[in-house]
Amino acid sequence: MSGFGYSPSTDEYKVVRIYHKGNTCCFQVFILVNESNKWTEEKEIPYPFFHNECQYSKGVLVNGEIRWLDYASKTVAFNLANEEFHQIASPPLVEGSSYSDYMKLFVLGDCLCLVHYRYSARERTHVDIWLLKKNNDISVQQNGYCSWKKECTVQVERGIDLIPLAFTKKGKILFFQVKDFRDE
Repeated sequence: MSGFGYSPSTDEYKVVRIYHKGNTCCFQVFILVNESNKWTEEKEIPYPFFHNECQYSKGVLVNGEIRWLDYASKTVAFNLANEEFHQIASPPLVEGSSYSDYMKLFVLGDCLCLVHYRYSARERTHVDIWLLKKNNDISVQQNGYCSWKKECTVQVERGIDLIPLAFTKKGKILFFQVKDFRDE
């Protein structure tokens, strides 16, 4: 797995590479600077992060952090400024997901977006759109100062992936619809 992003606080572009080496999960950071582009020393990822093995998950850059999903659908974040990992709680209904469910991370607006495809025995799929939003209400804070909010559920035919693109002026979500070839 990998991810790419810019850290404004350090004024550096960074590529993060995550890979398996034997039974451990390791990472390296490639720092792109004007004169000395280099990989940092290989480091082992601390135990609780990616302990469920790494699924193929595109690294998504949001608010100075690259984020991925592990096999247990936990969101793992890598802070580009301090180069440390931390875990972000999943949305409440995602944690009890079944094996047939499928999830992807995106950026929607300036928020982390989790798209949760819930397959049924029929030919329909329910797609839940969750956003991790800043929250000023201290009584419901999670993930520091952010909390997950389910924006909507969309019903689509099985084999269709929805990719959230943007919010319209009226606050609706604009999607790109893709035929998913995994079902063929």
